[in-house]
Formats: sequence, structure tokens, C-alpha cells
Amino acid sequence: MRGLQRFASRWGQIKKSMHSLLLVIILAVLAIGCKKSGKDHSNPVHSIIGKWTLDSYFYSAGGPGSWHPADKNNPQWIVFSANGSFSANMVFYGANKYELVDSTHIKFTPSTTPGGFALVYYHIDSLQGVLQMSPTNPVCIEGCGWRFTYN
Repeated sequence: MRGLQRFASRWGQIKKSMHSLLLVIILAVLAIGCKKSGKDHSNPVHSIIGKWTLDSYFYSAGGPGSWHPADKNNPQWIVFSANGSFSANMVFYGANKYELVDSTHIKFTPSTTPGGFALVYYHIDSLQGVLQMSPTNPVCIEGCGWRFTYN
């Protein structure tokens, strides 16, 4: 009988140690698996309003296109204001106003284009804080676009 009691007591200690070890392993896996990505995802961007800095641009000269990094020594930016005004330190159709046509298109006015406006496709990656745009009217025949990061 004493042997059985001793075994039960020892078994309880082993179970307690195994639970502690399992807890340490789980915490270690979580700590290693949850490393920071370098991006702040605590405040995702859900609106186009604000200042965006050019990160890269896309172009094609007749063949397959590619993304090219923007000049970090000469940062270019665009600003969308809540009242519909638009400003930029880069050539952007000569526009000073914008209108969200739908969830994927922005209309810029006035514009140096023949129609007096420019229609641009846009997409916001809210977690990464990235705005991607490409013209739809007038369209770039070879392909072109811009990628901006939110400031």
C-alpha cells in the first residue's frame, strides 16, 4: 500500500512538472512566432485622406513593366484633404481637387488632360499603409502607376 501511495505522490509531482514544461514550451513558441514585422498595424489606414509619400513607380517601355524605387533624396508626396482639395509636390495632372467616384476610382480636376479631368484607379492596403494608383482615363498605353506610403 505504501508503494502505491509513494507512486501516486511521485506521479502528481511528475504531472505538475510536465504541465510547467508544457506551459514554458507554449510561451516560447508564441514569443518566437509573434515577432514584429517592422510595420505598425495598431493603427490601420482606412481612408485616403492625409499625406502620402511616393515609395515606388511602375512603368513599361513596351515590354514587361517593373516597379522602381522613388528617389529618397527628393521625396515626392500627395495630400488628400477632407474637403476635396488636393495638393502635391510632383506633377499630378495639374489637379487641385479630387472626388471619390466609387470605392476604386478617384477623379482629379481640373486637369491638363484634354477632358479636363483624370480618372485614376486606387487601392489602399490598410494594414501596410500603402496606396497604389494607376490612371484609367487617360490610360498609360505602356503601363504606369504609383505606390505611396501613408505619413
